[in-house]
Amino acid sequence: MHPQSDRNLLFGVLAVQMNFVNRDDFAAGNPQEMALPGFVEALGRWAVPHDKDWFAYTMNKPEAQNVLGNDPTFARELAALGEVFVNDAFGTAHRAHASTVGVTAYLPSVAGLLMAREIATLGRIMTDPPLPLVAVIGGSKISTKIGVLKSLLERVDRLCVGGAMACTFLKAKGLDMGRSLVEEDQLDTARSLLAAPARGRTLILPLDAVVAADAKPGVPAKTVSVDAVPPELKVLDVGPMTVERFLQVCDGAGAVVWNGPLGVYEVPPFNRGTQALAEGLAGSQAETIIGGGDLVAAVQELHLADRMSFVSTGGGATLEFLEGKTLPGIAALRDA
Repeated sequence: MHPQSDRNLLFGVLAVQMNFVNRDDFAAGNPQEMALPGFVEALGRWAVPHDKDWFAYTMNKPEAQNVLGNDPTFARELAALGEVFVNDAFGTAHRAHASTVGVTAYLPSVAGLLMAREIATLGRIMTDPPLPLVAVIGGSKISTKIGVLKSLLERVDRLCVGGAMACTFLKAKGLDMGRSLVEEDQLDTARSLLAAPARGRTLILPLDAVVAADAKPGVPAKTVSVDAVPPELKVLDVGPMTVERFLQVCDGAGAVVWNGPLGVYEVPPFNRGTQALAEGLAGSQAETIIGGGDLVAAVQELHLADRMSFVSTGGGATLEFLEGKTLPGIAALRDA
């Protein structure tokens, strides 16, 4: 049964869990292409799974635009399925879809338990966090995280930057990054962010890096200082000195918020930086908040998710929340 089933039965509630599946994939018999496997029959628009505990609304690609475009007719069709709408999908809260926003115009609407915990946990980090507050931001591009970087620099005591985006910061400081991913059009942004920390806040960059010709299994790799990156190689992970420095920064923190892996974690050995930091934080006394997206997959792969205080289910939703933006899926619940 679905994890919510026992709770629903306890309170005498018949719950309709809405999931959306590409009808073309269903008709073609491609369950591996569908979000939810195990369907045994399709009844018009409704695909019924083996356990009959929930069902999926099937649609073809043109019809999917009604969901993505917040089509009011489709929203009313969804609302006709129940008497109360419970949104428990924080990962889609940053999207103004018919299934996240539109349906709230036609039904009493509330946040589910997971959604409520996401809002409470991330909201507390934004407004009343345990101190000192440390953030670790990884990922590949500054351009996708400018907002969250600026927001966190206003709130945290120390901000550690890893991942490929650190290369743009390091080049902005005048270092040669070889063939690494550097956003040349973001160098001025990086310089402004480096100059921004004030009131005791500190932005911390890598000390060393793991470099190789390409992010491929078995390729020769070595660790170098960030001021000695060979011109023919790429930075693909942070080195052990950097991990040690980041963990020192996190030592004694009241809370640590981490978003984004520190290297190309999908390809060993460039997963070691992310793994070492995760292992160190798993044993920390600080409240540890894993900020969604690719990092969640990395932490789960390491079997460390249950040793973190909180693992967000959002990717873009988590980033936009930490950026201070209003998420449409949450605003709609407040207005309903």
